[in-house]
Amino acid sequence: MGGDSVKFSDEEEFILRIAEKMRESGGYDSRGRCFGASLAFASVLRHLGFQASLIRWKVLYDNQYADHWAVRLNQDFAIDLTSLQFEVQGEILQQIKSYPANFVSLREYPFEIFLDQFEIGRDAHCFSVKSMHSFYFAMFKYDLAQTFLEGRRAHIVALTSRFAVEYFPLMLLSLNTWAMKRKKKLLCRLRSKGQ
Repeated sequence: MGGDSVKFSDEEEFILRIAEKMRESGGYDSRGRCFGASLAFASVLRHLGFQASLIRWKVLYDNQYADHWAVRLNQDFAIDLTSLQFEVQGEILQQIKSYPANFVSLREYPFEIFLDQFEIGRDAHCFSVKSMHSFYFAMFKYDLAQTFLEGRRAHIVALTSRFAVEYFPLMLLSLNTWAMKRKKKLLCRLRSKGQ
């Protein structure tokens, strides 16, 4: 399955067969779904007894996407169910080092840090803003813990700054959502008083 020059273990071949069944069917379907699709796939792997970790790239110079997600197969390969977003063929097996040049700052997260919130909001097509807040804070806590474990305390300021920059658009979205709900409620109240 993985090409002539690369040999995969029986376990990896099995995982690839599962991935083939879960791949996104078309370019439009895969748009903005990399995180949800990766979480769903990692959840299936977990139920089958495999440990899974998600890998995340920051995407530069792209008006549609801030990041991209896939599931790590091994040291060299990722399983990418939404690769149609950046590759015409949409191959699910991707060499990690061959991702586009604007995919930078690769980070890795164990699926378990997302598990509780993923179980609550299983619809991977669209997570609530509240779920996204939880996912972001889970990543930040994990990154912070890793920074302490690796003895890189000097990097905490940079880590906090990076989190603030990445979290800011979600915070704006939350404020906008709250403002729209408040506006709707006030308009309803005004209409009911006018009758």
